[in-house]
Amino acid sequence: MWGHRGRQEKLARRDRRAKPEPRGPQGPQGETGATGATGPQGPAGDDGEDATITGASATVDASTGTPSASVTLGGTASARTFAFAFTGLKGETGATGPQGPQGETGPAGASGTTFTPASPLSLSGGVLSIDLSSYATQSWVTQQINAAIADLDDLSGVSF
Repeated sequence: MWGHRGRQEKLARRDRRAKPEPRGPQGPQGETGATGATGPQGPAGDDGEDATITGASATVDASTGTPSASVTLGGTASARTFAFAFTGLKGETGATGPQGPQGETGPAGASGTTFTPASPLSLSGGVLSIDLSSYATQSWVTQQINAAIADLDDLSGVSF
């Protein structure tokens, strides 16, 4: 029994040591400290990939005035494209020059095509005419319209 009691006392002492001391509430946060010194320079990094120009294009407009150009960068950092746009490269229209001397008479041309009109066309004194008297005349058209109107249903009793 004696051994058992000694062991209980030993456990009780251990429990007293393991328990934290009672504490009060946490205090306010302190002020921020001064900034520390700058650290040493790091080692140089590896070289990056060389960029490649994958394309270039250029446009020129028809404007006049002060020449200018703009360049638009495209593509990616490692595969670039460039688009050049030029404006104002065309000059103003110049003054008309003096009349030049008359040129020599050229060779005679081939004879023209002969035209023989057929009815209802006729050619007289270089004037081409057409005779439509054998076709639909005004009186015939009027007669046809009147006949069509007469054939219409009588709609006088119908309201719309």
